[in-house]
Parts: sequence; structure tokens; C-alpha cells
Amino acid sequence: MNKAVTPYTLKRSKRKTLGIYVRDAVVEVRAPMRLPRADIDAFVVDKSQWIHSKIIEQTQKKSEAPQVTHEQELLFFGRPRRLLIYPGPKRIVEKDDHLLIQTHRPESAPKQLQQWLKSEAELYITARVDELAEELGQQHRIKDIRFRKTRSKWGHCTSEGRLQFNWLIIMAPSEVIDYLIVHELCHLTHMNHSSAFWQLVGRYCVNYETHRQWLKDNGHKIWLETA
Repeated sequence: MNKAVTPYTLKRSKRKTLGIYVRDAVVEVRAPMRLPRADIDAFVVDKSQWIHSKIIEQTQKKSEAPQVTHEQELLFFGRPRRLLIYPGPKRIVEKDDHLLIQTHRPESAPKQLQQWLKSEAELYITARVDELAEELGQQHRIKDIRFRKTRSKWGHCTSEGRLQFNWLIIMAPSEVIDYLIVHELCHLTHMNHSSAFWQLVGRYCVNYETHRQWLKDNGHKIWLETA
């Protein structure tokens, strides 16, 4: 009996090889323009075990993603904070292990929280960049610091000295935030991920491998969908 083909969307292009991509538990196959559909289906069947494991992994991660609702928890500086959403003048207050969100409309709480997190990130990370850049002797090379919510990267650095950070990183532990900042500052010396780059990172962030792994394991827990 032939195996069933996992449902997928097909995207053809001038590429020469087949590729399978699983994102948000949705399977996409990228294939050469004239490759027969039967060959594509056979390829998907051959990779069905890998596809299935990815779907399970992504479904699990999605279930662990934070929700901005009353009594739910999310991380802030790596610590779980319980959200308490109440009607009242618009403000957010950090108290003990809680984040108190006062809002005119409960449905606006997610947007209000994201604006607050971005503001907190801009204040904290900008100050920390200044401190760490001075330690690395790179303060004179920084031209600009920007904050942007992106799926692909937590941070970015250009050769012109422009640093960019995903402001959701403010939800990670402070030592992970420091690792990310050091990582980007070291790109001002090495615009690659060579052994020399990682040696430089390790000089200023001894446990960088642990912090790097934390992001890989927990990145989905500090991702908020756009409000």
C-alpha cells in the first residue's frame, strides 16, 4: 500500500533542487519549474518522518507561546510574571511577580503590553550597549541603535556601525540580553561567524554557548504575535 502524501503547498522556481520547509506546522515544498508532480510527491513521502517530527515540534512550541490574557504568565527579564488586566486609566505597573495592566478596553491589552515592552527594551538595551561597547572599546564605532520586531533575527549589525535588536529580547534573562549585545558588538570587528569572531565573543561573554542555547530552546516563549 502506498503511503499517503502529507498535504503541502508547492512553490516552483528556477531552482535546481527540491526543498521542504515547515513553518507554523504548514509544509511548503520548493521545486524546479518542470519537475513532475509524481517526483515531488515521492520526495515528500520519503521525508514524511522528518516532516511529522517538525509539525509536532512546532505545534508544541505554539502551545507554549505566551498569551496576553488575565492570569496568564509571560517572561520579563527571564522571570515568569503573571498578568493582571483591570479596567482603569491606561498604564502598566511591575509589582512583585506580576504585571498589572490597566486599560480602558481589555482587548487593547496585547497592544498596550507590546508598546510597554518595546519602551522598556529601548531604555535598558540602549544603556547596556553603551556600557558593553565601552568595555569592548567599540563605543566610537556605533552610529545608531534601532529596535524592530523580526522573526528571523534577535539582533543585527552593519559594517557602518548600526545595531538593531528585536525588542522582545527584553523578556529573556539579563545575561542572555548581554550575550546578544556582545554578539552584535563583536561583529564590528568580525563581520562573520568565524572562529576568531566566537573567540572574541567568549572573551567578553564566557558562557555564551549556554545563552545562545537558551535562545534556541526558549525563543518561542518570548515571541508575541502582533497585536
